[in-house]
Amino acid sequence: MRVRLHNLAAKRPVSEDLEAVIELMHECEKADKGFVEKTEESLRERWQAAHFNLNADAWLITTNKGHIAGYSDVWRMENGRLRASVYVHPAYRGRGVGTLLLWLNEERARQLMWGIPAHIQVSLQYIVDGTHRTAKRLLEREGYHCERPFWRVHINMNTSFLQELNNGKEGETLAVELVVDPEKAAATPGNKPYAARQYCTYEKVLRAAVKAEKVVKEEHHYVSA
Repeated sequence: MRVRLHNLAAKRPVSEDLEAVIELMHECEKADKGFVEKTEESLRERWQAAHFNLNADAWLITTNKGHIAGYSDVWRMENGRLRASVYVHPAYRGRGVGTLLLWLNEERARQLMWGIPAHIQVSLQYIVDGTHRTAKRLLEREGYHCERPFWRVHINMNTSFLQELNNGKEGETLAVELVVDPEKAAATPGNKPYAARQYCTYEKVLRAAVKAEKVVKEEHHYVSA
């Protein structure tokens, strides 16, 4: 399946695309946060996971010159939850790439949910940076809601901080003063010991849980038919 969008094409990634996708993620993180998170290991692990099908669970958006403009994937978690991600290169934002990837992710998520028992509610989730207004508006327009806001602390493991850790004694507690003002906390770590950022888990229910009694009746009706 190939979807064309203003000289862009959607296709499945292959294992050789891993480094290019990691580079895309870093470009997005630098543009959105001002620093790069350690995302490459989690992506490598996901691509190598037994339950992840690279030819079905992920998409690339490429230019006619082969450059990667966007990436998305979706994977199963526990308790009927499906988690997804979308990355759009800053140079290609505002062209519908993010919307297309959301649609492709949801299409795949609805296929995956048929492997989840009917008595379990199925939802699709995205983790969004609290300062990324464009991403939040896009998700809300597509029917997602912020269900669980949380804070993530990025600690700068510089020499002075590591020395402070090494000087600690067993049984002692390391205290970090956390700024809770979202505008001030959203700064990059830089030379500071930490940076705190607010995130939110955006969620959309794809299928409500079916009561056990109804499931039994439907199965009985199917067999008797």
